[in-house]
Parts: sequence; structure tokens; C-alpha cells
Amino acid sequence: MIDDDTLKSLERLHQLKTDGVITEADFESTKQRLLQEKPRAAVRTANPQWNGELPAYDDFFGWVLLPLKRYADFNGRSCRKEFWMFQLIHVGIIVLTFGLVSEDRDMYGEPGVIAGLTLFSAILALLGLVVPQIALQVRRFHDQDKPGWLALLNLVPWLGQLAIFVFMLIDGT
Repeated sequence: MIDDDTLKSLERLHQLKTDGVITEADFESTKQRLLQEKPRAAVRTANPQWNGELPAYDDFFGWVLLPLKRYADFNGRSCRKEFWMFQLIHVGIIVLTFGLVSEDRDMYGEPGVIAGLTLFSAILALLGLVVPQIALQVRRFHDQDKPGWLALLNLVPWLGQLAIFVFMLIDGT
């Protein structure tokens, strides 16, 4: 039985032959090689909802949500755009929280109930984003052909975060 990838390859190969890009002999030899190969096992990802397609270049929310779709996927690569767009979520949560907490004061200058709820919600949100953040950093290191274990630099106070920041600015290979 022919798997989907082999069938797609054969269709592309036939199209190349019809367009005159390859000869009949090249078509036949490549077709025989494709048909004799063992079918590849399906690649399993940590998140089956992600189909491997990247959002359009100008799709802002698509890039912001992509790390959440790949929640605990530590395999593969992630581009700089994916990383920095996801960082906007963190910055947005922190700025919004700071703004609401600093504005909600009672008559004695103490934080009010809304400030407390906002702070609690922000902490829960940031804790929920820890796993995709680490997975995204690991994939960024993979994109630079570096081991994902470098994400452990986050555990080194100050210098570790500075090193991670510099690494995340470097373009992938």
C-alpha cells in the first residue's frame, strides 16, 4: 500500500515529467525507487492539533498563538518571529497588570480588590505560559543548531537570562 507522502511525491514527479522538467527515463527510475521504499512511519508530535503549517507573514495573531498550538512540543524549530511575537503576550500581561494594580487603590493607598484579582489572574496566566515559553526557547536553540539544553541557562540568575536574550536575537540556520 502506498502512503500519502509517496503518493504526493509521485504526483509531483508526474507533473515535472508533464512540464518537461525531467525525462521519461528519470521519471521511471525515480518512480521505481519511491515505490520500493518502505512506507515511513507517521511522525508523532506532542500536539496533534498543530498541522505543521506556519501562519501568513502578516498574520499577527497567528504568530502569537502558534507557540500555544505547539504547547509542549520540544522538537523542531521556531523562527525569531514566532519567539518575539509570543514575548508580546508576556509583556502585555505584565504591563496590563502593572497598570491595573497601580490604579486600583483605596482611600488609604492600599491595593484594592480588583488589583488583587488582577495580580492573581496575571500570575496564573504567566504560570500557564511557562511550558510553551520553555518549549519555544528549546525550538529556537534547535533553529540555531544548538542543543535545547541551553534553555537551562534560565536557572542562572541575571547572566543566564542575558545569555538567553542574546541567543534569541541570533538568526537561525
